[in-house]
Amino acid sequence: MLISILVALLLGCAKVGPPTGGPVDKEPPRILSHYPESDALEVARDTEVEIVFSEPMNREQTEAALFTSPVGPLQLSWHGPRLRIAMPLAEERTYVLTVGTGARDLRGNALTKSFTLAFATGLQLDQGLVQGRVYQDHQPVAGAHVWAYDLGTFSGEVGLDEPSYQTQSGADGGYEFVRLAPGHYRVLAFRDANRNALPDADEWLGLPSASVEVGEEEVMAGDLALARQQISAPVLKRVQAIHAGRLMLLFAEAVEPQDLELEVFGLSVESLYAAPDAAEKIYVETATQEPDQRYALQLVFAGAPVQWDALVRGSARSDRKPPSFVGLMRNRL
Repeated sequence: MLISILVALLLGCAKVGPPTGGPVDKEPPRILSHYPESDALEVARDTEVEIVFSEPMNREQTEAALFTSPVGPLQLSWHGPRLRIAMPLAEERTYVLTVGTGARDLRGNALTKSFTLAFATGLQLDQGLVQGRVYQDHQPVAGAHVWAYDLGTFSGEVGLDEPSYQTQSGADGGYEFVRLAPGHYRVLAFRDANRNALPDADEWLGLPSASVEVGEEEVMAGDLALARQQISAPVLKRVQAIHAGRLMLLFAEAVEPQDLELEVFGLSVESLYAAPDAAEKIYVETATQEPDQRYALQLVFAGAPVQWDALVRGSARSDRKPPSFVGLMRNRL
């Protein structure tokens, strides 16, 4: 009798792997602390930068959203939600490190605003500040890449070569570059649909004709309106029901969930998010599906229709995995 009770308790406490079947985590991650302090002076040249997030992060996406100026090699190491960054530091220089809104937690939730940390190895910091917003079709754009070129030192081609400073727009479309050296800057913005960190010909791009002059005071760069270039929709390879409340869309390449508009006829769509370890997989939380019911889909990517004619069959499967047997604990009395 005692053994039976223990088995029941163990099975009740057995850990069930993800997904848990509970509410979808939509809480954005935050940065709890960092080192050095903001605007620190006389930072030792062997200092390692440390950033502590409020929860474990998707390391690949977070590292891709990490930008430094001046640009240089980075050595990154993770310990849970703690990120350590080793970078070469020169004498008498201002350094700006940005964690963009492309940084995401393990459920795909992004930072609501880019985080910028500035410090100097000398006795003073550069004071330049440029602010603005990114729009598309009169709506603010979150997660757009924003580049700034220092035209006094840059000799390459704007939009093709690596910029002097990088950041990403926040949830309200806003962006800012802080601690810029005095000079003339060219600013551009783009939506990186294919995640290669470059403004490709088939992506949305905002490139003003004039540069901005940066001095000791704040400069408003104005709105960066993204213009539609040639848009090609990604190839959808497979659609399947994972369980009665979730669909999976498998694309041929990585896609951003916010670029997708999905309608499932006869079934309400509650949310979309990318798989933490495979951005080409998009999960769709739905209302409860009717078993064996055939559903038609209509999908649009950044305004371009995605070709898909096959019907997806509803699932009767529960979203909870059964508990696994972990063994017996015998009474030693």
